[in-house]
Amino acid sequence: RFRGSQVVRFGIVISRRRRSRAGRPEFAAAGGSPVSPFAVRGIAAGAMRAAYATAITGVVALSWLLVVEVAREIGVLSVDASRKALHIVTGLLYVQCWPLFDDDDAAAPYWCALVPLGITARFALLGIGAPR
Repeated sequence: RFRGSQVVRFGIVISRRRRSRAGRPEFAAAGGSPVSPFAVRGIAAGAMRAAYATAITGVVALSWLLVVEVAREIGVLSVDASRKALHIVTGLLYVQCWPLFDDDDAAAPYWCALVPLGITARFALLGIGAPR
């Protein structure tokens, strides 16, 4: 049970009843333990981690795309083989990058979905005639 004024921030119920020794309000989580200012920074750090994971996944996917395009242009792979290699290996690389995303972050699936969305947008732009 909670008594006093309560605030919900980022899914955490916070009570402002406590006062620190200096007389400033101290935030307490549901269990009564103080919530550190680092916890709030942790939320921003989680978003940064998701952004970094998205960037790393995107770089890995685009690097493989570049390798396949170069292999097709120099004649190592045919058009059909390059398309199959691109689809199969890109999917495997994408799945291998999933552990980079935090399981506890509710927005992680959306960050993770940005990579295939970006690749799809790239191919859609190429399909309508946009320059490389």
